[in-house]
Amino acid sequence: MAPFGGAGDRRKRAKGDRQVGEVASMLRQTFESLLFCNLFPRAQIDITVEVLQADGPFRAQAINAVTLALIDAGLPIQDFLVACG
Repeated sequence: MAPFGGAGDRRKRAKGDRQVGEVASMLRQTFESLLFCNLFPRAQIDITVEVLQADGPFRAQAINAVTLALIDAGLPIQDFLVACG
């Protein structure tokens, strides 16, 4: 058997990788519709969420943290978005 053909060489994706991708996609879709992006056509808004300890409803915490960060930054948003879990 060729060294590249072994099934044991394939890296298994961790469960956390899939959850991070799902949360990132959810945050992107949510806040793209909430922001007035047409006011800043050439701007790029980067949102970074760092989870230090995920022992609770971290999706709700991420939504609340991003909403407060956008408000603090002074970016125009359609409405305040809050979540609880």
